[in-house]
Amino acid sequence: MRTWMRALPMLVGAVLVWGWAGAAEAQLFGPKATVTNPEGKSIDEAQQEAYDGPKARVAVSQLIAAAPAPDATGSPSALGVLKSIRADLDRDVVVDLNEVKSRGAILSVVVTLRYTGSKKESQSLSLDRNKSTIMNYDSGESAELVNADGFTSGRLNPGDAKLLRLMYKVPTGAKTVGITLSGIGTFDDVQLAK
Repeated sequence: MRTWMRALPMLVGAVLVWGWAGAAEAQLFGPKATVTNPEGKSIDEAQQEAYDGPKARVAVSQLIAAAPAPDATGSPSALGVLKSIRADLDRDVVVDLNEVKSRGAILSVVVTLRYTGSKKESQSLSLDRNKSTIMNYDSGESAELVNADGFTSGRLNPGDAKLLRLMYKVPTGAKTVGITLSGIGTFDDVQLAK
């Protein structure tokens, strides 16, 4: 026990010195460009310019600013999650509500379906367009589905994430709604932004 009590401060000190030396080393050597613009300089040209002095930070920041965000392409992993539910027919399928946005007379809804199970594939899922509605909890009024695009039916493989984009008529005066994706699941108590 006494050996550990003597060794622990030395170990902590060594980690602090190592961390400080790593930070100091990062300051001694100029920044190195790692992202390039396909229409601009090559990585070697950017690195050389980065080592040339005062222009270094400007060159690197310009190259980084020109690069697209890693997931800015509308892929499922780029979308935020407002709510999540399990699919009605297959509890290993997670349905994430990513976006609910009013666009004029249309309410746009984006969901991601993810299979988290260990089987070869999920059970078959299918959106029933005729029974998919939005219910205005304040008035009890329902609004119908206008269009659905993306993953409307099929099976998911382990690790799959599929997008489903839905457009409903905007329920009159709705503040809180229930979004029913018939054959998949229902999101209750969804707050609509003003």
